[in-house]
Amino acid sequence: MNHAQKRFISSETEKRWIEAAIASHEQGKSLRFGIVLKETDELIGIVSLTDIDYVNRNAYIGRWIGSPSHRGQGLIDEAMRLALRYAFDELGLERICSHVLESNRASRRAAEKFGDRQEGILRRAIFKEGRFQDVIVYAILRDEFYERYGHK
Repeated sequence: MNHAQKRFISSETEKRWIEAAIASHEQGKSLRFGIVLKETDELIGIVSLTDIDYVNRNAYIGRWIGSPSHRGQGLIDEAMRLALRYAFDELGLERICSHVLESNRASRRAAEKFGDRQEGILRRAIFKEGRFQDVIVYAILRDEFYERYGHK
């Protein structure tokens, strides 16, 4: 039995979400980078840094490619390297982490291939697809990134 709460989103709710995202960006708490094909200027994905904490120098990163036809081409890796280089070199961050559903094997492989290390498991933290699922916490530290991808 699916006990997930149903939420109906209005255009006003969407407008407030967009306004909050813009405010978060303007306050330096989040950054979203579009992944654009050079040949066509087509927006095919996003890499986002969110919950940027300048005191503890860490943030969350999210990555997404929309069309399956653009996946597996290394585009996310290139965008991730650029975003993390910016986060470490320009923002002075020390740690970038991500949360991945345990059932999302492709995202887990991508995180591990990129150099993220598994730090822990948030047990039964997300209710999705009719069941509670574990979330795996991954992170990469500045020196691990530099060791793997070099300095500026």
